[in-house]
Amino acid sequence: MEEELGTRLFLRTPKGTTPTDAGIILRDHAIRVLERVELARNDVISSVYEVAGEVALHINNAMAGKLLPPLVKALNERYPGVMLHGTPLPSHQVRLNLEKGRVDLGVLPDYEKLTKVNAKHLKQEPLYFLCDPDHEAACDAGRPIRLQDAMRYPMVTTHSDQPFRQCIEDAVKAQDLSHIVRFETNELIMIFSHVASGHACSILPQCAIEERERLGSIITRRIVDPEITQSYLILLSTASLAVRDTVLLLLQNEDP
Repeated sequence: MEEELGTRLFLRTPKGTTPTDAGIILRDHAIRVLERVELARNDVISSVYEVAGEVALHINNAMAGKLLPPLVKALNERYPGVMLHGTPLPSHQVRLNLEKGRVDLGVLPDYEKLTKVNAKHLKQEPLYFLCDPDHEAACDAGRPIRLQDAMRYPMVTTHSDQPFRQCIEDAVKAQDLSHIVRFETNELIMIFSHVASGHACSILPQCAIEERERLGSIITRRIVDPEITQSYLILLSTASLAVRDTVLLLLQNEDP
């Protein structure tokens, strides 16, 4: 190969060999060639036998707990050749990774600044007011709450770059209300911690609150007058399409 290329690829010494600069370049190309060969092999096998391959899915934190466990289970049953790597992240990081081509597939709230992605509507979820069980607003647990009544209470909420925060701010502005924000964080665990302390309430999408609601650690009330909803998108390899179709199937079969 050195004769064919007309250059030395290795420095040879009594202690062994090390690649030259040319050797390093060739090695890097060889690695990429082998990766492409493996990809071609997987594609051929997939076309003849079954869908197979690895899929990197980035999903916003609020939806991750609800969707990832049943998604992994359904994929194992329907597409055992697909290996899913699911990573929960803040919505803005999911959006950035999708736009930069760092990930195969993403799930996140609808976002007007999304570019360079192929998006499909997934579902729409209502937003809920939540408070600690000992909070005064808990006396009407299970009943809807008007937006203007919810806005009477200090809030812990996400940063303003998060899509569903924009939904809240738009609704508050349209009703000529005040949004009293005591603390901002994109970490759900911190939002729940502040709510549990009793000094602040919050507003979150349905997918983010279901587990805590079942445990009885929070009181939730659907926001009405006006109702505020958050749309979710699935943003798009044969493997990626398999994951997308399974997500859609799972949500279509959900109990109302």
